[in-house]
Amino acid sequence: MKTMNIMNKLVLVFLVFFIGVTHAQQAPSYRTYVDLYNQVMTGKRELNSLTQVEKSGVIAVHATIHNSCSRLDGECATACNAANALKDAASYLQSCAARHDYAEDCSRKFRDVRHAFDDYETAVSAAAHSCS
Repeated sequence: MKTMNIMNKLVLVFLVFFIGVTHAQQAPSYRTYVDLYNQVMTGKRELNSLTQVEKSGVIAVHATIHNSCSRLDGECATACNAANALKDAASYLQSCAARHDYAEDCSRKFRDVRHAFDDYETAVSAAAHSCS
């Protein structure tokens, strides 16, 4: 009875390992998701053109980038969040211009960048003495 129980556990462990290895070989690498994230943020690819798995990877990369601020406190976290907001606003402006849609002058995106920069400048000034 004990031998059978150990054998069942070994088979189960083997199957879990085998399935995990097989799945890992088919899944894109994290670098692939970073590349897709950059393509989406710069307007070279549309998020809607990605598969569901690719979208999940891009969202995970985005969350990882933005969650890096959660380890910081106070003014440092505020400056980090402001930097991310500025980066995102600039990427959206770049994406707008890259689409070559001449009916869209991207003025709204430019205003968003200007406001994000003002917030960033204020946050960095406040955090300069306490963040390294």
